Amino acid sequence: RCSSGNVPGKLVFGMSSPSATGQKIVAAGYKSILNVGAIVQVSAIDDYMIEILQGETMLIALAIAVTDFQKANDFYSKTFGLESTGSYNDRAMSGLQEQFYADPAGGAAVVIQHYNQGEWNYKDNPMKTLWRVDDPATALMKVMAMGGTLVSPPTALPAFNNKLTAIAKDADGYLLELVQK
Repeated sequence: RCSSGNVPGKLVFGMSSPSATGQKIVAAGYKSILNVGAIVQVSAIDDYMIEILQGETMLIALAIAVTDFQKANDFYSKTFGLESTGSYNDRAMSGLQEQFYADPAGGAAVVIQHYNQGEWNYKDNPMKTLWRVDDPATALMKVMAMGGTLVSPPTALPAFNNKLTAIAKDADGYLLELVQK
C-alpha cells in the first residue's frame, strides 16, 4: 500500500482560499499535514499528498517522484517537449530536489521531484499521466528510446472517442497514456 510516508508525489491545486478549502477537506476525514494560510497540504485517498496554493481555481501541477532525478528530467523534457521554469532544492525537507516544467500546450505543470534522505518508494506506484500527442506511435518511440517500456501499442480507445492511444511506462513504472490530439 502506498502512503505519504514513502510516496512523495503530489497534486497541486490553486484555490481562492487554501485555508478554508483545507479545513473542509480535513472535516471530511482527511489528515492535515500543513496549513499556513496560503499553503495547505493534506493527505488524500491512499495517503497521496494534495497541496493547495493561493490562486485561480485549477490543477496547477502534478509532482512525479522519481528514482534518478537527472535521468527523469531528461526523459520528460525530451520526450514531451516540456520547458523548464525553474528548480527548488531544500536540504531541510529530506533533501528535496524539484524541477518545474511548463506544458507548452498550456496544461498543468509537471514537477519532477526526488528526496535524497530517508527511504522512499519510487517504483511502480499506482499513478498515470495522460499526454495529448500528435502521433501516439511517434511519441511511443520517443518514450521507448528514452528508457520507457511498452504496455500497449496505439489502439483506438472508446474512452477517448476512438482516438489512437498508446500506453507505456517510464523508468519508475508510472503509466503514460499517449492520446492522439
